[in-house]
Amino acid sequence: MLILGLSSVPLYSRFFTQNSTANTVDKIIQLVRKAQFYAMTSRKSNSSGWGVYYSAPTITFYQGSSYASRTTDWDETYTVDGSVTVTGLTEINFARLSGSPTPTSASIVVTGNQGTTDTLTMNAQGMITR
Repeated sequence: MLILGLSSVPLYSRFFTQNSTANTVDKIIQLVRKAQFYAMTSRKSNSSGWGVYYSAPTITFYQGSSYASRTTDWDETYTVDGSVTVTGLTEINFARLSGSPTPTSASIVVTGNQGTTDTLTMNAQGMITR
């Protein structure tokens, strides 16, 4: 029984890391799509768009034309698990009504500490894919 228990620890650790990586990827996709939708529909604002900002270990969904000029009352923050690294994402803003992104393209890499990697790509229309 002890041997069975000890042998399951590395498997659980790998599963946890893969799950944390997948959850982070899903959250980034969800927030980018939500920011674009809110910007295109002028949700909660008749003057500015929405965006997503990342500064380890926090992802912030915000209302405003940039993170620096955002309306902090609408901030939604999510903490990325410490076993996961996100690169290529700093700030993505979507223009009100058109939903056009700034920057016009992005490549976001999400890596777990066991080498699990997912790459997300955003095109000039703001569509984000794995």
